[in-house]
Amino acid sequence: LSIVYNRKIRKTLNMNLREVRKTSMDINQRLTEELQVKRWQVDAAVKLIDEAEEILLFARGLTIHVANELLRKLQLFHKSVSLYDDPQQMLYYTRFVKEHQLVIALSLSGENAEINIPLKQVNRQLGNILALTTNQDSELVRLSDVCLIGYKSRLEINHFDLDVHSRLPLFILGRVLIDGYSIYQKNND
Repeated sequence: LSIVYNRKIRKTLNMNLREVRKTSMDINQRLTEELQVKRWQVDAAVKLIDEAEEILLFARGLTIHVANELLRKLQLFHKSVSLYDDPQQMLYYTRFVKEHQLVIALSLSGENAEINIPLKQVNRQLGNILALTTNQDSELVRLSDVCLIGYKSRLEINHFDLDVHSRLPLFILGRVLIDGYSIYQKNND
């Protein structure tokens, strides 16, 4: 293997490690007011999940893998959960969302219109929206009641005209959410 290749691999590994560290620090540190809000958001997200009679997961593209993991883990807690990755189904089912239902929307950019347009309907019907994203300035964040923000590295190695960016920050947020819910459940048993 060439020296250039080894440097590129090392750079990629460091980028992934930085994403894990930054996302973890953003969620766990409680030293500043801003980070205390992020911890509060995890608590608020856990409460939304606990109070939800039904949960709808919205995801597109490769983010479906993260949503699928959330679906399976929430079902282990006997939550009623459905996953929608088709924009037409998202639009259809949001027409029936009620106050005690929760939509969890997952999007790296937070700017996916196929997810955000149905969420506007959820807002009109007083449903709850929990967002998992890496863009705190996104439309998804503005539409959400509670959001968990992960860190996404600006450095991306992408040789395709497709969205193949790493979903690692979303997997980490999902893990934190499920771990938080598990702790909540054990404390309330």
